[in-house]
This record gives sequence, structure tokens and C-alpha cells, in this order.
Amino acid sequence: RIYAQGERTTARDYLIARLTDLCDALKQIPTSAFVKSPRLSMELDAEKAQRVIKALLKLPFYSTYTQEFGSWFKALIASGVLSDEAIRTVRGYKSVAADGHECLSLAERTIDDWLFAHKVPHEREPHYPFHPQLNPNEGLRADWKIGTCYIEYFGMLDNCVYQAKAE
Repeated sequence: RIYAQGERTTARDYLIARLTDLCDALKQIPTSAFVKSPRLSMELDAEKAQRVIKALLKLPFYSTYTQEFGSWFKALIASGVLSDEAIRTVRGYKSVAADGHECLSLAERTIDDWLFAHKVPHEREPHYPFHPQLNPNEGLRADWKIGTCYIEYFGMLDNCVYQAKAE
């Protein structure tokens, strides 16, 4: 247990409190990139900059949030700073499926929820195996893996760059 300002609180409560303090100081939801490597705009007035710096100094390490909540995104949801458990990204709405998997689009979430509801054991975002031409650095990922089968959902085929990459 962690004791903060004379109150008895859990580590999870402490993490949430520090995260909401940072959101209040910034007046926006901080990205994981910002928390990993904070950079303040020169356009900030001195008072706001001071509040943000104080909040950052009290904020535990990014890795502490990912260990406790599973990801920065899940920490934002648990803290209540994301009201509808989804955040708009360039590629769609990132959200959390019923089984706790992070999905990068609402369509992916629908598929993941279906797999979970039908008790189909599945792994989210598995790495494809090594292949000298197709995956030499082993960095490519599928959307799901069921048994030995890798599954891709091609949801943005109207995007030429995405379509070429998919092909």
C-alpha cells in the first residue's frame, strides 16, 4: 500500500490520482509518447508550465502504468479521463474488447468480441514467424492467431497505401 498526503490508498488509486492531476494540469489527455518523453510547448504561460512540471514530477514511470493496467490506454480508461472507452485515431477508434484486448478499430473490436462470446481462444496482435523475405526482422503482426492460423482483417481497402501493403 502507498500512503499519500495522510490518506491510506492503494497503488492503483495513487496511479489514477497522479494521472488525473496531469490531465488537469495539461487540460488535455496526455499521449503515451508525451508521458515517455515530455516536451513542453514554448507557448505555455509560466503558471500552466509550472503546474504541468509539478504533475510530471509526481507522475510514476510510464512502465508502472503499463504493468498495473496493461497499457497506457487502459490506464486512461481506468482513470475515467476517457469517458466512452474509445479514442479516435487516424485509423479509426481504438477501444477495449470484452476480453480486455486492445483493438485499433471498432470492426476489430466487433470481431474480437465475437470470438470471446463464442469462447474461441485467440491471441491478439501475434508476431508472424520469421521469413527471410516477408518478415526478416520479425516485426510484422497479424490481427489474431487462433491455434496455428494467423488472421488479418483488411478494413481500409479504400485507402490505396493500405491496400498496396495488404496485397
